[in-house]
Amino acid sequence: MKKFIILLFYGWFLLPAMAQSDLEFTQLSAGNVPTQSITYRVEQDSLGIIWVATEEGILRHDSNNSKIYNTYNGLPESLSNRSQSLFIDRSGNLWAGTDKGICFYNKDLDRFDAVDLEDAINPAVVKAFAQTADGTLWVGAFNGVWKFNKQTRKLKQYFEATGVQSLVAVENTLFIGTTSGLFKAAGDSEVTTAFSDLKNSSITYTGLLDGRLYVGNRTGELYRATADLNRLEQTAFS
Repeated sequence: MKKFIILLFYGWFLLPAMAQSDLEFTQLSAGNVPTQSITYRVEQDSLGIIWVATEEGILRHDSNNSKIYNTYNGLPESLSNRSQSLFIDRSGNLWAGTDKGICFYNKDLDRFDAVDLEDAINPAVVKAFAQTADGTLWVGAFNGVWKFNKQTRKLKQYFEATGVQSLVAVENTLFIGTTSGLFKAAGDSEVTTAFSDLKNSSITYTGLLDGRLYVGNRTGELYRATADLNRLEQTAFS
């Protein structure tokens, strides 16, 4: 499968890199469906199909055709068209996060099915997914972090927080980027602050590159964690 690294981390990091490279971008032609106005996330599955999370729904694009899934066609009516996150887990399942909850792609029926809740609190404005080494799926939303129960196939709130913007898993440790700092949790342990020097910092990006944890904040600073995850070192794209 072709691998694409898409860095959507505030244009001032991306633009200098583009200026110094020979990369050339062309617009994706939607062909038989209207072009989508705002794009939030792009993923490519093992079959080479490109999935795009947009303001108007989820776009599916292969070499021949494009299709848009929305609440009128293929997305659950209980959710919203606006989708800001997509995630392909290690089993190849496609998950999508909307403003009113999450859903997964049902390959047999060519539609997205909503995920039910174990409690009454619904994830709102889903921004991120992550999967820890034990296979657990995590969901980050504006109002906290949810854990997917593989037995019941339902979501349960794990951590209540305001403004979760990113998630990344390092083995079985989950790092949670929020508008008030970076947190971490391992298994069912208590959620604690990660890297106290980022306390009260709005974390907009967490990710892994060459096995190392990178963290970015709203002011444009980028940090790389040491291999032992004990401290951060400020760095930059070059």
